[in-house]
Amino acid sequence: RLSWLTNQYRSRSCDDLIAIFDRIFTRILKPWYGQPKWEAVYPYDEHDPTRLFPNIVEDAAGQLKMGAEEPTIYCSELGAELPNPYYFLQYEYPKRKARSVSWYRSVTHGDLNMQNILLDEKENIFVIDFSETRERNVVADFARLECILRFEMVRLENENDLCSLVDFIAGLTEPSSLSEVPPLRYNGDDPLVEKAYRLICRLRKYADKVTLFEESIEPYLMALLEWTYPVVCYGSVSSLVKRLSAYSAALTCRKVIELESLDLH
Repeated sequence: RLSWLTNQYRSRSCDDLIAIFDRIFTRILKPWYGQPKWEAVYPYDEHDPTRLFPNIVEDAAGQLKMGAEEPTIYCSELGAELPNPYYFLQYEYPKRKARSVSWYRSVTHGDLNMQNILLDEKENIFVIDFSETRERNVVADFARLECILRFEMVRLENENDLCSLVDFIAGLTEPSSLSEVPPLRYNGDDPLVEKAYRLICRLRKYADKVTLFEESIEPYLMALLEWTYPVVCYGSVSSLVKRLSAYSAALTCRKVIELESLDLH
């Protein structure tokens, strides 16, 4: 009898889930991430979300009334002006497409979500669906799962939930390195948020380990954006989730711009 990790996630304790994640990444998939190659990667090209979702900008304009014309948007939940993520995607991604960084690459799953991980009644773990498996940015799978935890594994039913979750994600985007633990900024009452937070911290710990002596968080942020942008295209999620993804992308873009500015100086 097999069950998706999604079902296990909702019914089991955080400590149980950390133990499962440890088995997945430090035993089963360790040979993939444990043999990274140091070479040039092109984050804006490799993590371009329009390759699979070409209508992101159009969907954001139609569904969220967030077009790509203005470089900033106002986030009332934070009371702050943020970079417009759709402007950034439309105009800044093409400018940066040829930009490379020295980074680690390895074999990765490519779509490691919790519907592609199953457990049986004896706690055997099965990873499935390798259609996107290939060499890429070594931290890509961890960022993919972080997006699942951000948007699918927390409660988002009303404007109060949205406001609390935007603040939560703002905390997740504060660190400037993979080794830095993000603050838990959340004033809501959903216990699933703390569970998501602890597992996100665990995923980033794995990402820090597989990148050996590298501290930069920028390639991880670009991998996050690859799976944050497309949420606005999903027909199965609510408008609140789409707005959360837009603000999440905006906060991530703000951090990327900040890090690039520091590099220039």
